[in-house]
Amino acid sequence: MQFKSIILPMALVIGQTLTVQCAFAQDPYAEPGDWDPSLRHPLFEQANDLIQGYVDLGSFTGTVFVQQGGETILHKGYGFANEVQWVKNDRRTRFAVGSIAKQFTAVAILQLMEQEKLKLTDTLEQYIPGFPNGNKITIHYMLTMQSGLAEITHLPAHWENRYTELSADEHINLVRGAQALFDPGTDFRYSNTSYLLLARIVELVSNTQYEDYLRENLFKPANMTSADVLDPTMYEHYLARGYEIFDGLVEGRPYAKNTAFGGGDLQMTAKDLYRWELALKDGRLISQATYDLMHTNHIENFGYGIGVAPLADGSPSHYFGGGGHPGFSSSNYRVQDTDTTIVVLNNRGNNKAVFMSYQLLQLSEGLAPTFAKPEISLPEQNVQRIVGNYTATNTRWPTSVELFIDEGQLHGKYTMPWAGSLPVWQYVAHSQLEFTEQYWGGFTRFEEDENGAITGFNAEGYIYVKDPE
Repeated sequence: MQFKSIILPMALVIGQTLTVQCAFAQDPYAEPGDWDPSLRHPLFEQANDLIQGYVDLGSFTGTVFVQQGGETILHKGYGFANEVQWVKNDRRTRFAVGSIAKQFTAVAILQLMEQEKLKLTDTLEQYIPGFPNGNKITIHYMLTMQSGLAEITHLPAHWENRYTELSADEHINLVRGAQALFDPGTDFRYSNTSYLLLARIVELVSNTQYEDYLRENLFKPANMTSADVLDPTMYEHYLARGYEIFDGLVEGRPYAKNTAFGGGDLQMTAKDLYRWELALKDGRLISQATYDLMHTNHIENFGYGIGVAPLADGSPSHYFGGGGHPGFSSSNYRVQDTDTTIVVLNNRGNNKAVFMSYQLLQLSEGLAPTFAKPEISLPEQNVQRIVGNYTATNTRWPTSVELFIDEGQLHGKYTMPWAGSLPVWQYVAHSQLEFTEQYWGGFTRFEEDENGAITGFNAEGYIYVKDPE
């Protein structure tokens, strides 16, 4: 009897241990540190604390993946994938990744180039006629944002049809007759139009639907088991819903299928993006020579579908992508020399993913990142001097913002020429001069002159000057 009384507790302990380990075994992305904290990377706590700071402020929910030198620093979900059904984000959650999709369209084009089915010197006119300068716009110019084509997302017809399911050709027709912005190859202008057309060229040359081409030639060889083309009608347990912060938290209305064709219409997990980086690096998708061409800084720190830039101190180049979709933002960084990959996927509808990725990059390089700042309450008279109209000085398009006080809180209303007035969003204060706006999630620091008068502000590198009163 005594023997049996000892066996029973031991069996319970063993059973509990097996239950915990079996639960983790069901997760294909499980890490040893999940059940043994001593096996976690030395930087895990710092990275987790950095992200948790944004979660606690209500400005981030999503999944984060950080790996360096083959060792996982952090791979974890935060907050909810579905606020209504209380489904939490975890490693298996899929997110809309926005313009990160451009990397995939670029690689599809480069594969067809390697197969000698097209040339980078081929012109748009050869495949899709009827565009201004179509006989001068090369595939290279479209890949590097030098086409000069009108930007489809700046056209009223695009905004009017973004919730209507149109074919790729119907979207192309929306922009076909629009006036060119500049002669091909003479300037740089970010272009969703170019990647819409490049994706259609992939279909025409391969005689395969774009989504089928990606599944067979990119996702499958890269072992991206959860990646696919966005379907706004799909509701699945591991598919995150995107949320916007306006007057409270509301679910973002997704664009109709094909609205972001070729340039922003994919969904995947954070680990999928890491596997994408591995497949590119080890030659499963394109040759080393083509990889180098893709990651060359052709113009304005841009390669083929991906950003290319040195770090602030001029040390190893890093490659980066970012994207936005209603209710989502995303970012992926790759530092080749240190074998570092950082992926941040956010379903809280602001642009925190990019800023958080850079902070994690600082942490991985042994630098001290800027952690999320606590919110403070300021008397209204302290905020009153900020009120006024401001104009951007270093953006490619004229952008203005009116800052005003409503119910004691600072609010901003931005106006952009292609989209008109954007929804009003609130700022939260961290000090007398430091704020975070709650839509994009950008950190804003106001500048003052020697008399204490506000002269402008810096919003994550975008400089705004206060208009004369």
